[in-house]
Amino acid sequence: FRIAHVGFQYIVDATGAGSHTSLLKDQVGILMAAAEGTKNLLDLAVSSHARFILLSDALVYGAVEGDELTEEMRGTLSSTPHINRAAEAKRFAEDLVAEYQELYSLETVVVRLGVVYGSRMHLGDGRLISTLIEQALHGDDILLPAGLKAVQALYISDACDALKKVIAGDTTGIYNLASATVYDLSGIAEAIVKRLESHSQIKESSGDGELKDEFAFWKEQSKPLSIAKIKDAFGWFPVVRIEDGLSETINYMKSLRGVRRVDS
Repeated sequence: FRIAHVGFQYIVDATGAGSHTSLLKDQVGILMAAAEGTKNLLDLAVSSHARFILLSDALVYGAVEGDELTEEMRGTLSSTPHINRAAEAKRFAEDLVAEYQELYSLETVVVRLGVVYGSRMHLGDGRLISTLIEQALHGDDILLPAGLKAVQALYISDACDALKKVIAGDTTGIYNLASATVYDLSGIAEAIVKRLESHSQIKESSGDGELKDEFAFWKEQSKPLSIAKIKDAFGWFPVVRIEDGLSETINYMKSLRGVRRVDS
């Protein structure tokens, strides 16, 4: 049977660098995905009259400070080159989405993600939670960045639940997406060590060593995000406890040992 293509109901642009490690794999590709890639998807959304959802990043807030960052804030971007490239890519993509919404009356939503973790994370991917778990798995010292005390770590199933509500909704705009709970980072590290029965020691680091670039990325992604707007607009609330989320993530990452590494 030959069935004519009639278009799409919604399009989700989820490209981007989730960590310093992923950015270094294809720095030009990350920038072009936010430029040509997002434009191509927006053109497809216009031709299909589709709802368009861009997954952005807390990196776009840059140097802005506050107890809770709200969606209308826009700070100065970091001068650290690798963070700046990732943030500029997302900021450009956001501006492109805003222009298409105005020019073509396109139904668009931008979701700014904070720290998301969970099953399917890989060894060596450079993200905050997975790196802490990997260090504990190897019995290495768990190094926490000085100045990063708390994190709104959101489990992946809660994030996906929010995104499903966003996709099915009819509200447009920009929304932060993070956990409703602010977790003590050292407490997360302790929970990981206990769950793995690891001999790792938890230490604070100035960030001058091997993890310097990762530390900078983690700090930018861990800015305190207000999620009142997305809760009110879509009736969403995260339900996975940190203990359960860490347990699921650890079980998956343990299964990867001796099988493969992302950076190999």
